[in-house]
Amino acid sequence: MELDEQLQAGSVTRNYNNKRIGGNISLFEIKQPRAVVNQSGTHYGFYDEIKNRGLELSIYGAPVDQVRVYSSGSWTNPTLTKSEGGINKGNTPPGIPSYQLVAGGEWDLPFNRDVTLTGRVIHTGSQYLSEQNNLKLDPWTRFDVGLRYRVKVSNQKITWRAAVENIGNKSYWASAATDGNSRVSVGEPRTLKLSMSVDF
Repeated sequence: MELDEQLQAGSVTRNYNNKRIGGNISLFEIKQPRAVVNQSGTHYGFYDEIKNRGLELSIYGAPVDQVRVYSSGSWTNPTLTKSEGGINKGNTPPGIPSYQLVAGGEWDLPFNRDVTLTGRVIHTGSQYLSEQNNLKLDPWTRFDVGLRYRVKVSNQKITWRAAVENIGNKSYWASAATDGNSRVSVGEPRTLKLSMSVDF
């Protein structure tokens, strides 16, 4: 078992690994400038400042043979510590979800370990659309599934991948703009992705 602690740029991280299961937990506080248009609408610059305080947690490993799992979560408390004209100081900045959760896994099929089934679920909490905090995007959840096939051809290892993202074809607002403009990104509909890679 390995356990260590680090202090870097406003964060404290602890890592754990016992060869089967690993994970880490991190507490952080980060300040960063935010570019917006000034009140008179004549200049675009770093007039705002955001302070993010939060927690990140991840767990991963192979609890049993042929099965690998991973999960992560982050919880953030963002605050506008500076705001152009002081109007929105203390509000929550747009485009930063209150939390994000991801869980997934892989299973090598027992009758052919070169074939792997994959799955993942993503859940994102609500986020504000505007600095005034009068508009908010709903939380959303997405499910993805996939298949990976490994084969050796003429001493070359080839991996084929197929994945279906947003298998439920859910409609959702994925994220809000973070540049002071009230814009949103639409989540992709059900999407099939195919790829192939070769190890030389």
